[in-house]
Amino acid sequence: MSFTLQTSWLMQGAAAGLIVLWWQVIRAGNGNRVLMSWSAGLAMLWGTAFLLLMPWFDAARSYRDTFHSLNPLVSQEHCLATDGLGESELGLLHYVTGRAGTRIYAGWSGEGDGVTLNGASLRCNLRLVQDSLKNPGKKHSADWYEIWRGHRPADGNGFILYRRNGSDD
Repeated sequence: MSFTLQTSWLMQGAAAGLIVLWWQVIRAGNGNRVLMSWSAGLAMLWGTAFLLLMPWFDAARSYRDTFHSLNPLVSQEHCLATDGLGESELGLLHYVTGRAGTRIYAGWSGEGDGVTLNGASLRCNLRLVQDSLKNPGKKHSADWYEIWRGHRPADGNGFILYRRNGSDD
């Protein structure tokens, strides 16, 4: 993923502190503390890597940019039905776009019960589906057509936005 590494002074200071701490353990050892030296070196390497690369990991696993690109398409609609989105995706969708998704299936768990349609979602002209982008497994009737696709970097699963035929464009 192309990403400009952006670290804060606090993270750089914490990484430098880990290196200094590791150096102190190495200097204090008389050769008898091989396990302590090895453990401190391993902790220093992992700690430094995670402190300095955490913004990159966060950006690679975030839906924020995906939902920002979706925002212009859903901002004018009064209703957005969702299919397959989990709690974290629904929460970020609402946070970024200001649109709370309405699950297409009734029920309180995850994706709903998977059988009973939610009456409130039947009035929606947009449907956001989380599915595999290469081999979508969720089929829709002919009155829905695709208007947008998006995904996280390096992720095979993503989102497909459908609009109902005959709705205002």
